[in-house]
Amino acid sequence: AVNSFGNSPAAVTTAVTPGGVPGPILPIQIGGTAYSKTSAWVWWGFPSNDGGSPVTSYTATASPGGQSCTSTAPKPGADPNNFCFINDLAAGTYSITVYATNANGDGDPSTGPTPITIKGLPSAPTNVVAKLSGTTATLSWNAPSATAGSAITHYNVIPNGSSGTTATCSTVQAPATTCTIPGLAVGSQSSWAVVAVNAEGSASAQSSWSNVVTPSDGGGGQPDARVASTSTVKKLTRNRYRITIRASATGEAIPTTARVRVNNRGAWKKVPLNAAGVGKTVVRLDKKRNVVKVSVQGAPTQVLRIRRK
Repeated sequence: AVNSFGNSPAAVTTAVTPGGVPGPILPIQIGGTAYSKTSAWVWWGFPSNDGGSPVTSYTATASPGGQSCTSTAPKPGADPNNFCFINDLAAGTYSITVYATNANGDGDPSTGPTPITIKGLPSAPTNVVAKLSGTTATLSWNAPSATAGSAITHYNVIPNGSSGTTATCSTVQAPATTCTIPGLAVGSQSSWAVVAVNAEGSASAQSSWSNVVTPSDGGGGQPDARVASTSTVKKLTRNRYRITIRASATGEAIPTTARVRVNNRGAWKKVPLNAAGVGKTVVRLDKKRNVVKVSVQGAPTQVLRIRRK
């Protein structure tokens, strides 16, 4: 520049090759923990030069994986901050680089890649199984294999279909992985899925749906006909008889216990059933004609009339 006092010092300019691409991006930064579960928030300064043509966009890339995001260059007078989000990153450590693009092509990537650690989300619960007894379902599942670095605090149970009331099962506090859902309507078809939530509030993907259960009254208001039981009697001595109970079930778990009562006296006696639904007990009969009742949950009560010989 020249004025009445003479010439000013010559300005130093950045060398630009006509038709060139932008120079490297100035130092970049990565967003904080608010975006570290599955996304990286990347923002950066301007390139060292624009290559003689205005920058039209910026691209940020994560390595490994190659996921990227693109931001359109700000217009004159707009907020000069440049940023974008790289989404759907799995848990792990990534290096982030950014390059600018103009009409002539892509510029050099930023130097000194900036690292960021992505915590990810808990994995989904697995093996969700519903077992029906009458009009009550018992739901169980396996805990997630990965917790995203923070302990699982609770599970959200999601109903599908006519699933009755879930008031006792909508939220289950860890470490429990089971809950009971009462009041299912007879004839309704119900299934459930489960979501795990960790201490940071990160929720897993929804699990697969459980098997479908359908309560049935067996006709005429009788207990669920999907569970059945039979009993046989064998005399051991004059007063002692062995009762063998066999329970079966269709589309649900076999009952694990039965109850026996003799001549309507005293308390019901609990009889454990094995995995095949079989249990045995010995009763004492003190009358010439005796009545033994056998009850298995979900099946009609059996009445055995035994004449002592």
